[in-house]
Amino acid sequence: MSLRCVYTDLDGTLLGAGASLFTDEEGRFSMFQARALEACSRAGVEVVIMSGRRQVQVHEDARIIGQSSFIFEAGSAFSIDQEITLMTGDFEH
Repeated sequence: MSLRCVYTDLDGTLLGAGASLFTDEEGRFSMFQARALEACSRAGVEVVIMSGRRQVQVHEDARIIGQSSFIFEAGSAFSIDQEITLMTGDFEH
């Protein structure tokens, strides 16, 4: 079975110090995260961001890395190809 998707958090996982794709956790310049994204792209593996951040923030991060699907608000909502789904359970709104 081949890998089809990688789910990753942002802060301290995909992003280093200062929420930068190009720094490690100590603030030193690093291409590690960018190379990991490149490897996923070359292998045909979709990268899906999962974050506690708000939709607008996660959407922009997903756009920057060329992805259209992401999970935001600590898993309470997700976007697949620009369609937003809120995980409201039985809550009526």
